[in-house]
Amino acid sequence: MQLGFYPDMSEEVYHRQAPGYSKTSLCVPTPFDYWAERIYTGEKPDNGEKPSFLFGSLFHTMKGEPGELADRYVKNEGLHPDGGDKILSKNSKAYEAWKEANPDKKLFTPKMWADCERMVKMLSFNPVANQLYEKPGYSECSFVNKCPETGVYIRSRPDRMWSDYSVVADLKTTGDGKAGPSSFPWEASKLHYHVSAALTPNQAIF
Repeated sequence: MQLGFYPDMSEEVYHRQAPGYSKTSLCVPTPFDYWAERIYTGEKPDNGEKPSFLFGSLFHTMKGEPGELADRYVKNEGLHPDGGDKILSKNSKAYEAWKEANPDKKLFTPKMWADCERMVKMLSFNPVANQLYEKPGYSECSFVNKCPETGVYIRSRPDRMWSDYSVVADLKTTGDGKAGPSSFPWEASKLHYHVSAALTPNQAIF
């Protein structure tokens, strides 16, 4: 894969095939977890099924790529063959049949779906966030570059970038009661948001 800007790279390709270090790969629990899987299997660690990762993917798609929502995700509601309010259990034959028919889609609980919808609505009340999406730009775009200090490959996937490259933005989530000015700096450090901030500006310079 060549260095450069990829406006339409899928999330799957970015996380599983794009070369280089990203915030996700750098912030696994320990370096051993990363290198053990990379060396002995030849593959990158797969965080794609972690609840936090799935929740973030759904939220970002709802906000930045609503047209892609139906092709990627499904709410676990009204899918059970018995009808009613039953939901598909991941240990059931009904789920296996659904997954076989929808191999590229992720299933979400009604609560997770509703939480994401509420977050998107709340974000719409923020004038800065609205401005990010009102101006022409790219949502969920990808960069592959080389670190100017070390020469190693690095990559990033900002949530929104204006088409004139003047603004590159990452939307971040945090826990209940942790978004205030006194608590968020600690939360941002714990969740390694500073790593994203360090990688993304370097990616946008070509």
